[in-house]
Amino acid sequence: MATTIHPSAIVDEGAVLGENCRVWHFVHISAGARIGARCSFGQNVYVGNDVAIGDNVKVQNNVSVYDAVTLEDDVFCGPSMVFTNVYN
Repeated sequence: MATTIHPSAIVDEGAVLGENCRVWHFVHISAGARIGARCSFGQNVYVGNDVAIGDNVKVQNNVSVYDAVTLEDDVFCGPSMVFTNVYN
């Protein structure tokens, strides 16, 4: 199965997506994002520039993953989660 990107999604040039990913409606994946294989991104997901996502990650609707966040393999992100890049 090949990677599927919905026509309303934006995947910036320079983003790296692994094999067999699914990118649904209104997703924005920024240029510096590095995404593993077999990942799924629900509606209205945002993935920042300096983000690394492992294999088999499922990101539900309305999740935001901002710069400097790493999600390892097999992570599940429930609806409307927000991963910030605030350290303090």
